[in-house]
Amino acid sequence: AVVSTQSTGGLTPKELEVKHIHEEVAFFRKNLFVLPKGEAGTAFIEEAIKLINAFNSNDDNISVALTQLMIMFPLLLQKPSPKSKAKDHLEALKRRLVLWQEEDFS
Repeated sequence: AVVSTQSTGGLTPKELEVKHIHEEVAFFRKNLFVLPKGEAGTAFIEEAIKLINAFNSNDDNISVALTQLMIMFPLLLQKPSPKSKAKDHLEALKRRLVLWQEEDFS
């Protein structure tokens, strides 16, 4: 669906989605796991660096890059369950990174 930027305060659909998610994750209970070492941890750091670089450049995502960075940690590093183990955290991070890279924030 095409959304007019006039009816949304000049924000694009992506900007609106990121803003909405940021408003939700601001109230998440702190239950983040430690970033795993290895491939998944490195991929997480690379994604964070991409967002920082997007903010520092004239990238199309400059308007949402920092907000995306702020929502990245609670969305991707949230424990899958209260008693989850490191292996569960690793699998959750891998799965979530794929969704993040596809810009599927749901």
